[in-house]
Amino acid sequence: MCASSSKTGAMSMTEIAFETGFSDSAHLATAFKQKYGQPPTTFR
Repeated sequence: MCASSSKTGAMSMTEIAFETGFSDSAHLATAFKQKYGQPPTTFR
């Protein structure tokens, strides 16, 4: 969900973070980078 939502730009990173169970977008960005090897901002 996170990768697809990020790619379409339909939701903000904060919205995606809360929808996927993260307490804030910084935690989401860290986990995303660990999984995909790049920050979510470059994935868009």
